[in-house]
Amino acid sequence: MDFEFTNDGAGGKLGTAGADHLIERAEAVCECESLRIELVNQPEIAVKQAGFAVLLGRERELKVRLYHAEPPGETRARRHRIILCWSVASLLILAGFVLSLLTLEPYRLGLKGVFYCVGIAVVAPFLVERTLDTLASKRLLQVLTVISCVAALASLILLAVIRGDLLAQETRQAAPAAVIDDADQQVPRSPASFYEDTVPLLQLVMALLAFSMELGAGLAMHEARRLGSGAGESYESLQTELEETQAKLAALVREILALRNASAIFVATFWRDFYWAMLKRTLWSAAKKVLVPLALLLLSCPARVHAQQPIHLVIALDLSASEDTRGPDGQTEFTKNVAAVTQLLGRLPAGTDVTIIGITNNGFEQPYFLLRAKLNTDPGYFGEKLTAGRREIARVWKARSERLQPTFKQTDVLGALVLAAQLFEPSPKGRRKVLVIYSDMQQATRDLNLEAPRVIPLEVALTKVESEKLLPDMKDVEVYVLGAHAAGRKVARWEQLRQFWVSYFRKAGANLKSYSALRDPLDLER
Repeated sequence: MDFEFTNDGAGGKLGTAGADHLIERAEAVCECESLRIELVNQPEIAVKQAGFAVLLGRERELKVRLYHAEPPGETRARRHRIILCWSVASLLILAGFVLSLLTLEPYRLGLKGVFYCVGIAVVAPFLVERTLDTLASKRLLQVLTVISCVAALASLILLAVIRGDLLAQETRQAAPAAVIDDADQQVPRSPASFYEDTVPLLQLVMALLAFSMELGAGLAMHEARRLGSGAGESYESLQTELEETQAKLAALVREILALRNASAIFVATFWRDFYWAMLKRTLWSAAKKVLVPLALLLLSCPARVHAQQPIHLVIALDLSASEDTRGPDGQTEFTKNVAAVTQLLGRLPAGTDVTIIGITNNGFEQPYFLLRAKLNTDPGYFGEKLTAGRREIARVWKARSERLQPTFKQTDVLGALVLAAQLFEPSPKGRRKVLVIYSDMQQATRDLNLEAPRVIPLEVALTKVESEKLLPDMKDVEVYVLGAHAAGRKVARWEQLRQFWVSYFRKAGANLKSYSALRDPLDLER
């Protein structure tokens, strides 16, 4: 097969051709194996069919023997029934002999007629008994019994009709109560007319009675012989053997069917396993092509690891009067900071431990805690627990922030930083530490005043901070300084202040992520 490998479906053509070729080879293998299974199973099927025929004959024999066997607990009643059956058969045979003799008597056959009558009386019951014994069928026995009963009842009914006609004839022939001379008298019915009317009925009665008598005699003989022939066999053992034989027959039927269907079962199993293996192989190849690059991509993005770490978040909000500065939009810097905090609380990850402190004139010696809360580590199946927790924290913060005002005359940023470092100390290992500061960062206390001088002496200021023990250990702490506005200051002055805090956080071991006059929303899950 030749293919033109271009960008237009070359892979699809090659894949289709390869799959078709593989399926053709599989079909050839499957067909050969199916034929082999059929040829191998043929001798075994023939052997089992022969065994089935033997067992089927054995089952018929056991049914006949069971039919003649003596049911348990019926020995005495059985003897009585045997005597009754033989008595009935003898009487019926005798009656048949007498009736046959009366029938042949007008022909004056003499002794020959007697022998004929004996044969007639014996042969019919004997043949009926042999037929029933040969067939050994309960259904046939029931049918013949019903037919004989119907014939006997019909003959009795016809005899009753004849007796009624006879009574009517006797009534008509009775002598009149009075005889009147010269009077017209009713002529009685002739006896000849009565006989002519009843002869057909009498013939039918004789036929039905003869049929029922001979059939009844045969049935009685058969019942007597059946009850007497099985006296030496155990009914229970024959029943058990019959059940075992039937179980073997059922097992042979199952085995024969299994051998006949073996090739079809192999074909179905072969194609099931074939297509399932192809599907698994295809899915595994596709997974390697997709999942491996995806895993490498995830490993190459270490920033996402933090999203799985619980966060200890400390927010420092400046409450000094320097934040009561209005911008062109008419809002104060403090109002914007409060709104930024509210927005941040609405984006907290699950499991976050958050503390909000106020930056006052004495942030460390007299700490001002505005809010302390913790989110559940379980966000819920659909994030419903996380959403409810964020909403509750934001509600409490909104209620408390409405009473806050930037009224403190001095700004102790360093004291708030020392307090934040103290809050981070008990954090367990592996917890992410984040400090977010909403302030203009103009430190203005007796220990250090960065608001008054026109030029900030960087080295002198850092030396003074270290000497006053205002440089805490902030190792592994991520710091975000937001809302560091430059209201009333020039850009150069704002840059000097930024350089100081960059150096300060570097010496403290913190990781300064942002220092901005803006308040862009933070994504703490990055």
